[in-house]
Amino acid sequence: MNLEDAEDQKIAEEVDRSINALSDAVDWAEKIVEEVAQTQRIKDILDFVNQRKDFLVQYTGQNIYTSLNQMRDNAKGMAD
Repeated sequence: MNLEDAEDQKIAEEVDRSINALSDAVDWAEKIVEEVAQTQRIKDILDFVNQRKDFLVQYTGQNIYTSLNQMRDNAKGMAD
């Protein structure tokens, strides 16, 4: 192997290391972007719930009231 081939080999190895480093950086950036997107989705859901909490509480209360009435009616039917 002559000097020129050795230099070419060193350059090729350095290019490989650089490509690997860039690939790792891209993978890291993609993970960060996904985490940010997931965080934003969670924030959006929490904002939605917060904006509609009065409705959600009222809706849940109505469902509980209806369920209790149905249980009472069923219990009366079983007692008869």
